[in-house]
Amino acid sequence: MSGSHEKRNLIIAGLIIGAIAGFLVLAGNPGNMGFCIACFVRDTVGGLGLHHAAPVQYIRPEIIGLILGAYVLSMIRGEHQSKGGSSPIIRFILGFFVMIGALMFLGCPIRMILRLGGGDLNALFGIAGFAGGIGFGTIFLKKGYSLQRTYALSKLESAMMPAIQVGLLVLVVAAPAFIFFSQKGPGAMHAPWLISLAAGLVVGGLSQVSRLCTVGGFRDLFLFKKSILIFGYLAVLIGVFVVNISFGNFHLGFENQPIAHTDFADPHVQKIRTQRPQIAVAKDEAFCFLYEDNLKLLEELGAEITFFSPLHNAKVPENADGLLLPGGYPELFAAGLSENSEMLASIRSCEKKAIPILAECGGFMYLHQEMQDMEGKTYPMAGVINAVAYRTEKLGRFGYITLDLNEEQAEARNIWQQGFPVRAHEFHYFDSTDPGSACLAKKPAGKRSWSCSYAKDGSLMGFPHLYYYSNPMFAFRFLENCMAKKLEREKVS
Repeated sequence: MSGSHEKRNLIIAGLIIGAIAGFLVLAGNPGNMGFCIACFVRDTVGGLGLHHAAPVQYIRPEIIGLILGAYVLSMIRGEHQSKGGSSPIIRFILGFFVMIGALMFLGCPIRMILRLGGGDLNALFGIAGFAGGIGFGTIFLKKGYSLQRTYALSKLESAMMPAIQVGLLVLVVAAPAFIFFSQKGPGAMHAPWLISLAAGLVVGGLSQVSRLCTVGGFRDLFLFKKSILIFGYLAVLIGVFVVNISFGNFHLGFENQPIAHTDFADPHVQKIRTQRPQIAVAKDEAFCFLYEDNLKLLEELGAEITFFSPLHNAKVPENADGLLLPGGYPELFAAGLSENSEMLASIRSCEKKAIPILAECGGFMYLHQEMQDMEGKTYPMAGVINAVAYRTEKLGRFGYITLDLNEEQAEARNIWQQGFPVRAHEFHYFDSTDPGSACLAKKPAGKRSWSCSYAKDGSLMGFPHLYYYSNPMFAFRFLENCMAKKLEREKVS
């Protein structure tokens, strides 16, 4: 193959792979993680129950497709060779530490370039370290280090890995009880399995044809001064960048990046940590749907979490600086919630004092003037939202969304600086006579969008269930708003 032909194949393959990674995020994969080998292997291992980190358990069809796509195309092209046997212990140890490094620093070499294509400048440090490590390794190659010769394997041995992938695909589709599926966190964020599988097949096939290799690109550059393989790496960057910029997924900067080491070292964050905001979280039979990751992030930022029951307690904890009313099934407990008039008055008092409130779905319904139960009977509720929550016969506005403040929300934008956009989902059979219009919810793929939610005095109330880790600055701004409002109340008193 001529150099120009090889370069063309690499560029075309890289552009397509980058674009596929960008579209996988739109279809449901985590931000800047459309296609990450290390992350997807970790998720798959968790899905098989070989680790028990609940947020990262899902057998990723992309890996299945990657292996099968490359295998099948190599057979069709008559290029398949299966080899092994060279320095297995050393390879195991190297692979062990490579995987630890990739997971510690949030991604494989492909994901580094995907993060950069999403605007995450933290990836520059990863790429620099990656290139530096390869450069250091070439010193050993120049001095003659080798993992020794490999040996041809039998057809049976060569078919084992593809056969295992077929078995994993059966498990994904059949979803037997012994397979784990994350209910929250990165493992719960994924494209439909058929789309993921198709994407993996294409990426695997393109990689086989083009010989795209991230490590090899830098190795050849350092050892032989050849830059051909680097063009494939750069093409991946361009492909994902074009998709991200076209669909609003490009956010340039070091902070507020999805799943990145930004640890909130800002002095303003440190101040919030020393202030220890008191966040009262509704938790009982009626309010039971809450991402534990959200609470974890609030606590990481300095919040102290106190639980209370709108069903059984008389009032919100007195020292509350902010309220979190999550989703659940308030419609099943409408009578009990309505009868607890002291709690309803306490909620109204919090709103009048401008204590910031985050209310999602069921919590949002609870704040309405009235709410229907499952039989259509209407009960008085907190009265913070001047509307009626009513039952419908089908799911409304279902699925994953990206939530952003509408352009005319100048005051809210000033309060929530960099706290939006934030990823979320909606899943509800109930609706509202006025669901709000402060935010715009957009589906990850397609052009469908709708207005929703109320944003006032640092509060955000609406049907979407938010995932704070998709934009940690959202959680920080909420806590900051809580402490700012507390200071205002103290000045008045």
